[in-house]
Amino acid sequence: MKKLVVSVGIIALGSSVMQAVETGALNAQQTKKAWSVSASLRGFYDDNFNSQSGPNKQSSTGAEISPSIDFGVAGEQSSFDVGYDLTARYYDKSVNGSSDRSDFTHNFNATATHAISERVKLNAGESFVVGQEPDLQRGTIDNPQRISGDNVRNYANVGADIQATSLLGFQVGYNNTLVDYDDQGNDSNSARLDRMEHGVNLGSKWTLNPQTAALLGVRLGKTEYLRKGEFADFAGNVSATSRNSRSLILYGGAEHEFNDTLSGSLLVGGQRTTYPNNPNTDSKWSPWVESSLDYQYQTQTKFSLGFSYNRSASDLVAPLGVDFVRDAETASLYASVTHEIAAHLSGSGSIRYQSAKFNGGSVDGKKDNFLLLGLGLAYEFNPNLEGNVGYNFDDLSSDQSGRSYNRNKFYVGVTAKY
Repeated sequence: MKKLVVSVGIIALGSSVMQAVETGALNAQQTKKAWSVSASLRGFYDDNFNSQSGPNKQSSTGAEISPSIDFGVAGEQSSFDVGYDLTARYYDKSVNGSSDRSDFTHNFNATATHAISERVKLNAGESFVVGQEPDLQRGTIDNPQRISGDNVRNYANVGADIQATSLLGFQVGYNNTLVDYDDQGNDSNSARLDRMEHGVNLGSKWTLNPQTAALLGVRLGKTEYLRKGEFADFAGNVSATSRNSRSLILYGGAEHEFNDTLSGSLLVGGQRTTYPNNPNTDSKWSPWVESSLDYQYQTQTKFSLGFSYNRSASDLVAPLGVDFVRDAETASLYASVTHEIAAHLSGSGSIRYQSAKFNGGSVDGKKDNFLLLGLGLAYEFNPNLEGNVGYNFDDLSSDQSGRSYNRNKFYVGVTAKY
Protein backbone atom coordinates (compact mmCIF):
# COMPACT_ATOMS: atom_id res chain seq x y z
CA MET A 1 0.00 0.00 0.00
CA LYS A 2 1.29 3.47 -0.76
CA LYS A 3 0.97 6.30 1.71
CA LEU A 4 -1.90 6.34 4.18
CA VAL A 5 -2.93 9.81 5.28
CA VAL A 6 -5.32 10.10 8.22
CA SER A 7 -6.80 13.43 9.23
CA VAL A 8 -6.90 14.05 12.97
CA GLY A 9 -9.41 16.30 14.76
CA ILE A 10 -8.54 17.87 18.12
CA ILE A 11 -11.29 18.51 20.66
CA ALA A 12 -10.81 21.16 23.33
CA LEU A 13 -11.93 20.01 26.80
CA GLY A 14 -13.89 22.30 29.09
CA SER A 15 -14.04 22.35 32.87
CA SER A 16 -17.70 22.81 33.74
CA VAL A 17 -19.69 19.90 35.21
CA MET A 18 -22.89 18.67 33.53
CA GLN A 19 -25.68 16.94 35.41
CA ALA A 20 -26.81 14.58 32.61
CA VAL A 21 -24.67 11.84 31.05
CA GLU A 22 -23.39 12.83 27.59
CA THR A 23 -24.13 10.02 25.10
CA GLY A 24 -23.98 11.80 21.73
CA ALA A 25 -21.16 9.63 20.32
CA LEU A 26 -22.61 6.25 21.33
CA ASN A 27 -24.59 3.75 19.28
CA ALA A 28 -27.55 1.82 20.69
CA GLN A 29 -25.41 -0.99 22.07
CA GLN A 30 -22.93 1.30 23.82
CA THR A 31 -25.71 2.76 26.00
CA LYS A 32 -26.05 -0.72 27.58
CA LYS A 33 -22.41 -1.84 27.81
CA ALA A 34 -19.06 -0.36 26.86
CA TRP A 35 -18.12 -2.83 24.14
CA SER A 36 -19.73 -5.05 21.54
CA VAL A 37 -18.40 -7.64 19.11
CA SER A 38 -19.96 -9.42 16.15
CA ALA A 39 -18.99 -11.72 13.31
CA SER A 40 -20.79 -12.76 10.13
CA LEU A 41 -20.14 -15.77 7.92
CA ARG A 42 -21.81 -15.80 4.50
CA GLY A 43 -21.80 -17.70 1.28
CA PHE A 44 -22.56 -15.67 -1.87
CA TYR A 45 -23.06 -15.73 -5.61
CA ASP A 46 -22.05 -12.69 -7.69
CA ASP A 47 -22.86 -12.72 -11.41
CA ASN A 48 -20.50 -9.81 -12.27
CA PHE A 49 -17.94 -9.46 -9.50
CA ASN A 50 -15.59 -7.34 -11.66
CA SER A 51 -18.42 -4.90 -12.57
CA GLN A 52 -17.82 -5.26 -16.31
CA SER A 53 -20.15 -4.62 -19.24
CA GLY A 54 -21.50 -7.08 -21.83
CA PRO A 55 -19.37 -10.10 -22.74
CA ASN A 56 -16.68 -9.23 -20.16
CA LYS A 57 -18.93 -10.28 -17.25
CA GLN A 58 -17.65 -13.02 -14.94
CA SER A 59 -19.64 -14.78 -12.23
CA SER A 60 -18.29 -16.23 -9.01
CA THR A 61 -19.33 -18.01 -5.86
CA GLY A 62 -17.48 -17.44 -2.63
CA ALA A 63 -17.43 -16.91 1.10
CA GLU A 64 -17.37 -13.75 3.21
CA ILE A 65 -16.19 -13.30 6.80
CA SER A 66 -16.93 -10.00 8.60
CA PRO A 67 -15.77 -9.56 12.21
CA SER A 68 -16.25 -6.21 13.98
CA ILE A 69 -15.63 -4.66 17.38
CA ASP A 70 -16.88 -1.42 19.00
CA PHE A 71 -15.97 0.29 22.24
CA GLY A 72 -17.73 3.34 23.66
CA VAL A 73 -17.86 5.21 26.95
CA ALA A 74 -20.18 7.96 28.23
CA GLY A 75 -19.32 10.45 30.97
CA GLU A 76 -20.92 13.52 32.51
CA GLN A 77 -19.48 15.78 29.80
CA SER A 78 -17.90 13.55 27.17
CA SER A 79 -18.56 10.41 25.16
CA PHE A 80 -16.62 8.54 22.53
CA ASP A 81 -16.99 5.45 20.37
CA VAL A 82 -14.39 3.62 18.28
CA GLY A 83 -14.97 0.66 16.00
CA TYR A 84 -13.24 -1.55 13.46
CA ASP A 85 -14.79 -3.77 10.77
CA LEU A 86 -13.02 -6.23 8.49
CA THR A 87 -14.69 -7.72 5.43
CA ALA A 88 -12.80 -10.59 3.80
CA ARG A 89 -14.20 -12.11 0.58
CA TYR A 90 -12.90 -15.24 -1.09
CA TYR A 91 -13.87 -15.95 -4.73
CA ASP A 92 -13.66 -19.16 -6.75
CA LYS A 93 -11.97 -17.19 -9.57
CA SER A 94 -9.13 -14.67 -9.73
CA VAL A 95 -10.42 -11.12 -9.43
CA ASN A 96 -9.75 -8.68 -12.28
CA GLY A 97 -6.39 -6.91 -12.19
CA SER A 98 -4.65 -9.35 -9.82
CA SER A 99 -3.76 -13.01 -9.33
CA ASP A 100 -5.56 -13.15 -5.98
CA ARG A 101 -8.94 -14.67 -5.28
CA SER A 102 -9.64 -12.48 -2.28
CA ASP A 103 -10.65 -8.96 -1.25
CA PHE A 104 -10.03 -7.32 2.10
CA THR A 105 -11.76 -4.12 3.21
CA HIS A 106 -10.79 -2.44 6.49
CA ASN A 107 -13.13 0.15 8.03
CA PHE A 108 -12.20 2.20 11.09
CA ASN A 109 -14.64 4.69 12.65
CA ALA A 110 -14.43 6.98 15.66
CA THR A 111 -16.75 9.66 17.07
CA ALA A 112 -16.50 11.90 20.12
CA THR A 113 -18.59 14.62 21.76
CA HIS A 114 -17.84 16.97 24.63
CA ALA A 115 -20.22 19.41 26.32
CA ILE A 116 -18.33 22.45 27.57
CA SER A 117 -21.56 23.82 29.02
CA GLU A 118 -25.29 23.51 28.50
CA ARG A 119 -24.92 25.93 25.57
CA VAL A 120 -21.75 24.66 23.86
CA LYS A 121 -21.11 21.13 22.56
CA LEU A 122 -18.09 19.99 20.52
CA ASN A 123 -18.04 16.96 18.22
CA ALA A 124 -15.52 15.15 16.04
CA GLY A 125 -15.52 12.12 13.76
CA GLU A 126 -13.12 9.97 11.79
CA SER A 127 -13.86 7.33 9.13
CA PHE A 128 -11.04 5.49 7.37
CA VAL A 129 -11.64 2.82 4.69
CA VAL A 130 -9.13 0.86 2.63
CA GLY A 131 -10.20 -1.84 0.20
CA GLN A 132 -11.35 -2.76 -3.31
CA GLU A 133 -15.10 -2.16 -3.38
CA PRO A 134 -16.26 1.41 -4.15
CA ASP A 135 -17.00 3.71 -1.27
CA LEU A 136 -20.78 4.23 -1.14
CA GLN A 137 -20.91 6.03 2.21
CA ARG A 138 -20.43 9.60 1.02
CA GLY A 139 -23.70 9.95 -0.89
CA THR A 140 -22.07 10.32 -4.30
CA ILE A 141 -20.32 7.59 -6.26
CA ASP A 142 -17.00 8.63 -7.86
CA ASN A 143 -16.43 5.29 -9.56
CA PRO A 144 -19.01 2.50 -9.11
CA GLN A 145 -16.82 -0.39 -10.28
CA ARG A 146 -14.78 -2.66 -8.05
CA ILE A 147 -11.10 -1.59 -8.24
CA SER A 148 -8.13 -3.80 -7.38
CA GLY A 149 -5.51 -2.58 -4.93
CA ASP A 150 -5.42 -0.90 -1.53
CA ASN A 151 -7.62 2.12 -2.28
CA VAL A 152 -8.03 4.65 0.53
CA ARG A 153 -10.86 6.94 1.54
CA ASN A 154 -10.52 8.97 4.72
CA TYR A 155 -13.12 11.37 6.12
CA ALA A 156 -12.67 13.53 9.23
CA ASN A 157 -14.77 16.30 10.75
CA VAL A 158 -14.79 18.57 13.77
CA GLY A 159 -17.51 21.02 14.78
CA ALA A 160 -19.37 22.91 17.48
CA ASP A 161 -23.02 23.60 18.30
CA ILE A 162 -23.47 26.89 20.15
CA GLN A 163 -26.79 27.99 21.64
CA ALA A 164 -26.27 31.76 22.03
CA THR A 165 -29.85 32.51 23.17
CA SER A 166 -33.12 30.61 23.46
CA LEU A 167 -33.87 31.81 19.90
CA LEU A 168 -30.50 31.76 18.14
CA GLY A 169 -27.86 29.06 17.80
CA PHE A 170 -24.79 28.58 15.62
CA GLN A 171 -23.27 25.54 13.92
CA VAL A 172 -19.64 25.74 12.82
CA GLY A 173 -17.50 22.94 11.46
CA TYR A 174 -14.69 21.73 9.24
CA ASN A 175 -14.47 18.47 7.28
CA ASN A 176 -11.71 16.88 5.26
CA THR A 177 -11.81 14.03 2.72
CA LEU A 178 -8.85 12.18 1.23
CA VAL A 179 -9.23 9.85 -1.78
CA ASP A 180 -6.11 7.86 -2.75
CA TYR A 181 -6.24 5.05 -5.33
CA ASP A 182 -3.51 2.42 -5.52
CA ASP A 183 -2.98 2.25 -9.29
CA GLN A 184 -0.47 4.48 -11.11
CA GLY A 185 0.05 6.03 -14.55
CA ASN A 186 -1.47 8.70 -16.73
CA ASP A 187 -4.72 6.94 -17.55
CA SER A 188 -5.45 5.60 -14.03
CA ASN A 189 -7.97 6.09 -11.25
CA SER A 190 -5.16 7.65 -9.22
CA ALA A 191 -4.49 10.26 -11.92
CA ARG A 192 -8.17 11.06 -12.38
CA LEU A 193 -9.51 10.92 -8.81
CA ASP A 194 -6.80 11.23 -6.14
CA ARG A 195 -7.69 14.39 -4.26
CA MET A 196 -8.05 16.25 -0.97
CA GLU A 197 -11.34 18.02 -0.22
CA HIS A 198 -11.79 20.69 2.45
CA GLY A 199 -15.13 22.05 3.67
CA VAL A 200 -16.13 24.74 6.15
CA ASN A 201 -19.69 25.31 7.38
CA LEU A 202 -20.90 28.49 9.10
CA GLY A 203 -24.57 28.14 9.93
CA SER A 204 -27.23 29.69 12.12
CA LYS A 205 -30.26 28.00 13.68
CA TRP A 206 -33.34 30.02 14.63
CA THR A 207 -35.71 28.18 16.99
CA LEU A 208 -39.19 29.31 16.00
CA ASN A 209 -40.96 26.88 18.36
CA PRO A 210 -40.08 23.56 20.08
CA GLN A 211 -40.85 21.66 16.85
CA THR A 212 -39.47 24.00 14.17
CA ALA A 213 -36.17 25.74 13.47
CA ALA A 214 -35.07 27.86 10.50
CA LEU A 215 -31.53 27.41 9.13
CA LEU A 216 -29.36 29.90 7.24
CA GLY A 217 -25.70 29.56 6.39
CA VAL A 218 -22.74 29.41 4.06
CA ARG A 219 -20.39 26.59 3.13
CA LEU A 220 -16.94 27.00 1.61
CA GLY A 221 -15.23 24.16 -0.27
CA LYS A 222 -11.83 23.49 -1.80
CA THR A 223 -10.85 20.45 -3.91
CA GLU A 224 -7.20 19.81 -4.73
CA TYR A 225 -6.14 16.97 -7.02
CA LEU A 226 -2.94 15.28 -5.87
CA ARG A 227 -1.18 13.96 -9.00
CA LYS A 228 0.83 17.14 -9.56
CA GLY A 229 3.73 15.32 -11.17
CA GLU A 230 1.62 13.17 -13.49
CA PHE A 231 -0.82 13.82 -16.30
CA ALA A 232 -4.29 12.35 -16.36
CA ASP A 233 -4.38 11.60 -20.11
CA PHE A 234 -6.01 14.96 -20.86
CA ALA A 235 -5.75 16.43 -24.34
CA GLY A 236 -2.71 18.68 -24.60
CA ASN A 237 -1.05 17.03 -21.57
CA VAL A 238 -3.04 19.07 -19.09
CA SER A 239 -2.16 18.39 -15.44
CA ALA A 240 -4.75 16.75 -13.19
CA THR A 241 -4.54 19.83 -10.97
CA SER A 242 -6.43 21.72 -13.70
CA ARG A 243 -9.50 20.13 -12.13
CA ASN A 244 -8.90 21.93 -8.82
CA SER A 245 -11.98 23.86 -7.74
CA ARG A 246 -13.34 26.28 -5.15
CA SER A 247 -17.00 26.42 -4.16
CA LEU A 248 -19.31 28.78 -2.31
CA ILE A 249 -22.72 27.49 -1.15
CA LEU A 250 -25.42 29.80 0.20
CA TYR A 251 -28.36 27.94 1.75
CA GLY A 252 -31.51 28.28 3.78
CA GLY A 253 -34.11 25.86 5.07
CA ALA A 254 -35.79 24.35 8.10
CA GLU A 255 -35.92 21.41 10.51
CA HIS A 256 -39.30 20.21 11.77
CA GLU A 257 -40.50 17.52 14.17
CA PHE A 258 -43.95 16.53 12.97
CA ASN A 259 -44.58 14.22 15.94
CA ASP A 260 -42.75 11.77 18.20
CA THR A 261 -42.07 9.40 15.31
CA LEU A 262 -41.56 11.66 12.26
CA SER A 263 -39.01 14.43 11.63
CA GLY A 264 -37.44 16.04 8.60
CA SER A 265 -35.15 18.74 7.26
CA LEU A 266 -34.76 20.66 4.01
CA LEU A 267 -31.88 22.89 2.89
CA VAL A 268 -31.89 24.58 -0.53
CA GLY A 269 -29.49 27.04 -2.07
CA GLY A 270 -27.02 27.79 -4.84
CA GLN A 271 -23.45 26.61 -5.44
CA ARG A 272 -20.90 28.76 -7.25
CA THR A 273 -17.87 26.82 -8.51
CA THR A 274 -14.61 28.24 -9.87
CA TYR A 275 -11.56 26.48 -11.34
CA PRO A 276 -8.45 28.54 -10.43
CA ASN A 277 -6.00 26.47 -12.53
CA ASN A 278 -8.17 26.56 -15.65
CA PRO A 279 -8.58 30.18 -16.82
CA ASN A 280 -10.54 29.07 -19.89
CA THR A 281 -13.44 27.90 -17.69
CA ASP A 282 -16.02 30.37 -16.41
CA SER A 283 -17.44 30.27 -12.90
CA LYS A 284 -20.64 28.25 -12.69
CA TRP A 285 -23.76 28.51 -10.53
CA SER A 286 -25.79 25.37 -9.94
CA PRO A 287 -28.60 24.31 -7.57
CA TRP A 288 -27.70 22.77 -4.21
CA VAL A 289 -30.06 20.68 -2.03
CA GLU A 290 -29.87 18.51 1.11
CA SER A 291 -33.03 16.98 2.54
CA SER A 292 -34.06 14.07 4.77
CA LEU A 293 -37.17 12.52 6.33
CA ASP A 294 -36.98 10.02 9.21
CA TYR A 295 -39.71 7.87 10.74
CA GLN A 296 -39.29 5.48 13.67
CA TYR A 297 -42.00 3.63 15.56
CA GLN A 298 -40.49 2.10 18.71
CA THR A 299 -38.15 -0.69 17.55
CA GLN A 300 -40.53 -2.26 15.03
CA THR A 301 -40.24 0.09 12.06
CA LYS A 302 -37.69 2.61 10.85
CA PHE A 303 -37.83 4.50 7.55
CA SER A 304 -35.46 7.09 6.06
CA LEU A 305 -35.74 9.12 2.87
CA GLY A 306 -33.31 11.68 1.49
CA PHE A 307 -32.33 13.72 -1.55
CA SER A 308 -29.24 15.76 -2.42
CA TYR A 309 -28.04 17.80 -5.39
CA ASN A 310 -24.47 19.09 -5.66
CA ARG A 311 -21.26 18.96 -7.70
CA SER A 312 -18.98 15.92 -7.34
CA ALA A 313 -15.80 14.43 -8.80
CA SER A 314 -15.93 12.36 -12.00
CA ASP A 315 -13.79 9.43 -13.12
CA LEU A 316 -14.34 10.43 -16.78
CA VAL A 317 -11.86 12.66 -18.60
CA ALA A 318 -13.36 12.63 -22.17
CA PRO A 319 -10.94 15.16 -23.77
CA LEU A 320 -12.19 17.41 -26.57
CA GLY A 321 -9.43 19.63 -27.87
CA VAL A 322 -8.20 21.48 -24.79
CA ASP A 323 -11.44 20.83 -22.92
CA PHE A 324 -12.13 17.94 -20.50
CA VAL A 325 -14.59 16.85 -17.82
CA ARG A 326 -14.08 18.97 -14.71
CA ASP A 327 -16.82 17.49 -12.48
CA ALA A 328 -20.48 16.45 -12.53
CA GLU A 329 -23.78 17.82 -11.26
CA THR A 330 -25.10 14.96 -9.16
CA ALA A 331 -28.65 14.28 -7.99
CA SER A 332 -28.98 11.47 -5.46
CA LEU A 333 -32.16 9.96 -3.99
CA TYR A 334 -32.10 7.29 -1.29
CA ALA A 335 -34.57 5.41 0.90
CA SER A 336 -34.22 2.65 3.49
CA VAL A 337 -36.65 0.73 5.68
CA THR A 338 -36.46 -1.93 8.39
CA HIS A 339 -39.58 -3.62 9.75
CA GLU A 340 -40.39 -6.39 12.20
CA ILE A 341 -42.54 -8.70 10.07
CA ALA A 342 -43.25 -11.21 12.84
CA ALA A 343 -41.75 -12.32 16.12
CA HIS A 344 -37.97 -12.74 15.60
CA LEU A 345 -38.29 -12.05 11.84
CA SER A 346 -37.38 -8.67 10.34
CA GLY A 347 -36.99 -7.39 6.82
CA SER A 348 -34.94 -4.55 5.37
CA GLY A 349 -34.70 -2.74 2.08
CA SER A 350 -32.69 0.12 0.64
CA ILE A 351 -32.51 1.93 -2.68
CA ARG A 352 -30.24 4.67 -4.02
CA TYR A 353 -30.61 6.33 -7.40
CA GLN A 354 -27.94 8.73 -8.61
CA SER A 355 -27.85 10.75 -11.81
CA ALA A 356 -24.60 12.53 -12.72
CA LYS A 357 -24.48 15.12 -15.56
CA PHE A 358 -20.95 15.76 -16.78
CA ASN A 359 -19.42 19.22 -17.03
CA GLY A 360 -17.02 19.67 -19.96
CA GLY A 361 -15.21 17.56 -22.54
CA SER A 362 -16.79 15.45 -25.26
CA VAL A 363 -19.50 14.23 -22.85
CA ASP A 364 -20.63 17.68 -21.70
CA GLY A 365 -24.29 17.46 -20.64
CA LYS A 366 -24.41 13.65 -20.91
CA LYS A 367 -25.30 11.44 -17.93
CA ASP A 368 -24.53 8.36 -15.89
CA ASN A 369 -27.52 6.89 -14.04
CA PHE A 370 -26.70 4.50 -11.20
CA LEU A 371 -29.14 2.34 -9.21
CA LEU A 372 -28.38 0.39 -6.03
CA LEU A 373 -31.00 -1.93 -4.54
CA GLY A 374 -30.71 -4.09 -1.43
CA LEU A 375 -33.20 -6.52 0.17
CA GLY A 376 -32.71 -8.67 3.25
CA LEU A 377 -34.38 -10.93 5.80
CA ALA A 378 -33.03 -11.70 9.27
CA TYR A 379 -34.31 -14.29 11.75
CA GLU A 380 -33.25 -14.02 15.40
CA PHE A 381 -32.68 -17.49 16.89
CA ASN A 382 -31.70 -15.86 20.20
CA PRO A 383 -30.37 -12.44 21.29
CA ASN A 384 -26.85 -13.42 20.18
CA LEU A 385 -27.43 -15.33 16.94
CA GLU A 386 -29.37 -14.60 13.76
CA GLY A 387 -29.60 -16.01 10.27
CA ASN A 388 -29.86 -13.76 7.21
CA VAL A 389 -30.45 -13.93 3.48
CA GLY A 390 -30.28 -11.08 1.00
CA TYR A 391 -30.05 -9.77 -2.54
CA ASN A 392 -28.24 -6.75 -3.99
CA PHE A 393 -28.62 -5.27 -7.47
CA ASP A 394 -26.34 -2.65 -9.08
CA ASP A 395 -27.11 -1.08 -12.45
CA LEU A 396 -25.15 1.60 -14.28
CA SER A 397 -26.87 3.07 -17.34
CA SER A 398 -24.52 5.42 -19.16
CA ASP A 399 -24.63 7.58 -22.28
CA GLN A 400 -21.06 6.35 -22.92
CA SER A 401 -20.61 3.20 -25.00
CA GLY A 402 -19.14 0.23 -23.13
CA ARG A 403 -19.60 1.78 -19.69
CA SER A 404 -23.02 0.38 -18.68
CA TYR A 405 -23.29 -2.81 -16.63
CA ASN A 406 -25.47 -4.59 -14.08
CA ARG A 407 -24.62 -6.85 -11.17
CA ASN A 408 -26.68 -9.33 -9.11
CA LYS A 409 -25.48 -10.57 -5.72
CA PHE A 410 -27.14 -13.17 -3.47
CA TYR A 411 -26.02 -14.21 0.00
CA VAL A 412 -27.01 -16.44 2.93
CA GLY A 413 -25.31 -16.59 6.30
CA VAL A 414 -25.33 -16.24 10.07
CA THR A 415 -24.33 -13.41 12.42
CA ALA A 416 -23.22 -13.82 16.02
CA LYS A 417 -23.09 -10.76 18.29
CA TYR A 418 -22.43 -10.00 21.91
